[in-house]
Amino acid sequence: MANHKDKTMTGPVELDGGHYDNVRFSNAQLFYSGGQPPVFVNCAFDTVAFELRGSAHRTAAFLRSMAPVETGMREVFYGIIPEIKP
Repeated sequence: MANHKDKTMTGPVELDGGHYDNVRFSNAQLFYSGGQPPVFVNCAFDTVAFELRGSAHRTAAFLRSMAPVETGMREVFYGIIPEIKP
């Protein structure tokens, strides 16, 4: 796990497995590929783009396919990610 503390990060940043403490992301492209989730503590984000890749992208697509009311899976979807339930 890469540890980053008290710095500014710019450009491309691979987030998997990283620990970010008091980091400012500025003009950065943030990538997550489905590995160990990153940890963010007291971070700031200024002009960043976030992209899911690989298995993370496929998981997000699967969850999106469950979200519409007409699928009958919405409550299952909210059960997986209750923090986003309206």
